[in-house]
Amino acid sequence: MKPWAIAVLLLAAVLAETVVARPSEDADEEGYQGDEHGDDDDQDGGARQPSGPVVLKSTPVMLTPRPGETVHLPCVSENAAQVIWLNGSATLAVGNLRLTYKDDKRISFDANHTLTIKNVQASDSNDYTCKLDEGVTVVHNVKVYEPPRIVKMDPVNSVLLERGEYVTLNCTATGFPEPRVTWSRKGRDLPGKKKEHHGNHLHYSHVDLRHTGTYVCKATNELGSVEKPVYVGVSDLPVIAVEKMVNTNIGATAEVSCVVHAHPPAKVEWQFDKKKLLPGAGGRVQLVHDKQHEKDGLGQRYVVRITNVQAGDLGNYHCLATNDMGTARTPVKLSGLPLPAKLDHVKYVQGRPVLYWTVESLDPVTKYELMYRKMDPITDWTVVELPASEDIEGNVHSVKYELTNVEAAEYEAALKSRNRFGWSDMSDRYPFKAESSQRAELSRIREAGNGAPIDRISFGLVFGAVAVLLART
Repeated sequence: MKPWAIAVLLLAAVLAETVVARPSEDADEEGYQGDEHGDDDDQDGGARQPSGPVVLKSTPVMLTPRPGETVHLPCVSENAAQVIWLNGSATLAVGNLRLTYKDDKRISFDANHTLTIKNVQASDSNDYTCKLDEGVTVVHNVKVYEPPRIVKMDPVNSVLLERGEYVTLNCTATGFPEPRVTWSRKGRDLPGKKKEHHGNHLHYSHVDLRHTGTYVCKATNELGSVEKPVYVGVSDLPVIAVEKMVNTNIGATAEVSCVVHAHPPAKVEWQFDKKKLLPGAGGRVQLVHDKQHEKDGLGQRYVVRITNVQAGDLGNYHCLATNDMGTARTPVKLSGLPLPAKLDHVKYVQGRPVLYWTVESLDPVTKYELMYRKMDPITDWTVVELPASEDIEGNVHSVKYELTNVEAAEYEAALKSRNRFGWSDMSDRYPFKAESSQRAELSRIREAGNGAPIDRISFGLVFGAVAVLLART
């Protein structure tokens, strides 16, 4: 090859290399990545710049988990350059960077920025906000079930009042679901014979000794209940509760007792035959102070315990209670007489009433006297003497009596019992009804018609009863 041809080829090679090495004018538009751009990628961590508007795909949720459960709060989005999670006003995280609760391993985030809280507790209850750029947010609410807790009592422990003053007891409780708050009194009903009062506040005006006692606030929801007591004391004359009559028998063991409610506390003594009663009679008579009864908030209980009862032990005992406000005195009768009878129930046999009574008597009952009368119009008493009953269980005697030949009407009845010590007091009067034989038969037939077959005799009685009724009309 000639020398000039070789020179031309060398010049062409140099020019070609120069053209290849030069970047084109459109390199930036075509995404060219040079060394300088590569360095920039290293500096911003390789983050991809978003394209298009921010789109939030998750919707708000309201969760009510129980303690120990796991909750998931979603925040799925598109084109979001930054995701921030807030717990109330506190920032939990910016992107993958945890700012608060860093050591709480119960809290985590996944690649879609879903917030997960494991083993939730009551303290996790709050609003949780996922905040994106361009002001896009979603707010989730978590309300964890929480056992009830009494956070405030007013008065705190006790309150002492004078007769005639007023008192308001307040109890505030928290929890979820919202606790139900009730008031009761330890050992007995609330004043007014109520078992309990519903509500945070319990108010009484013009208090007296009947309002004394330990009141209990109770807060309850699905996770349990909690209680707190408060004592209310009212300065007043002592109030004495007794059984008016105690039945006993010669040779038996008897207890005569009284319960005293008093503020200030009362000094209590017993009297028998108007004389102060002291322990004695060879150890047969004991005076007992039931301190556990008082400790339970049920009042001061005092007992006269008599073993091997003798005739001379029968009579009236008096419980005397004295405090700074004065003295109260209440009698209790220790007697061998039967206690007043109680009507147990009434049954009907073809419209005729059958009365069932029970009588308590340690000594055998020898006879009964039953009295009954019609109420409208009121008639004279009909008196029926009944023999001793053989239906006896312990010291309880059971007696029944079927009333025959009585008109269909409303009646009342009373009963008294006799043993060797004498007649008992008359029982309370109890109302009952008697039905006509025709109506009773119709009732029996209706009952039979509910499933039992009706025989020809019953049909005959039906037609006979109907004929009688038609004839009367």
